[in-house]
Amino acid sequence: MSSKDGGSTSFTPRYSSLSRISKILIIIVTVGIIYDVVSLWSLSSLPVDLQKIIIDQFEGTEVSSPTSTEILSSFWFPIWLVSVIFFLYWFYNAYENLSSFGTIGLRSTPGRAVIYWFVPIIQLWKPYKAMQEIWKASNPNIHTSNNQEWHRNKRSYTILVWWIIFWLSIFVGLLIAPIMFLISFIGNMIQLTETEVNFDSNNLSSDNLTLITSLVVVRSIESIIPSLLISSILSMIGTIILIFIILDIKTKQEKKYKNMLSS
Repeated sequence: MSSKDGGSTSFTPRYSSLSRISKILIIIVTVGIIYDVVSLWSLSSLPVDLQKIIIDQFEGTEVSSPTSTEILSSFWFPIWLVSVIFFLYWFYNAYENLSSFGTIGLRSTPGRAVIYWFVPIIQLWKPYKAMQEIWKASNPNIHTSNNQEWHRNKRSYTILVWWIIFWLSIFVGLLIAPIMFLISFIGNMIQLTETEVNFDSNNLSSDNLTLITSLVVVRSIESIIPSLLISSILSMIGTIILIFIILDIKTKQEKKYKNMLSS
């Protein structure tokens, strides 16, 4: 962009409207919420489905139709992957727009803000800081060319709540649930060896031993269902809050851009 007095030129990133990507992202994450709701319903039948699969495989029975667990699990990764891709694309553009507003004093770049999501330890707070920067600097009533003014803008407590819920859902689902499973599995194996008078692993065939172990695994899975339920509910709540954040930032940036054009 050239200055009118013929001086030096400087590059300002082009403003990218978040309207279209926000609509697409909201549709995708809404599909994810629907998936979570259906998953909550199917969790109660998870042990039964797994037990049926194990017994059918052990007996060599041909499975006539896939279980609800198998059907749902086949959709999880595609939904998750598409959601992540579109969210990071939205996140990148939202952060890049800050430079198009002439914002100074940013603590990151759009590329690094995205990379932070994948770096262990740093991912615990850096993406949150970047999201707060997006929210603060998108305020149409604050001049972001003044470093002190927009940094003094109050942080969004909505983003703070979303961030806490986001990590709680991951913590419960990926840490608490496996620990509960391990404790239950060990307990079930000890209980089996102590209560079953005729249990003698030396006299069991490898197939029978595999079957017994698999059924113990299924029984242990029942112990993590409450953790999975809590994780799914937290995930849904967090996603709903994220939708409001996306819409809020989109609206703020659109208004800020219109103010720039009219000034």
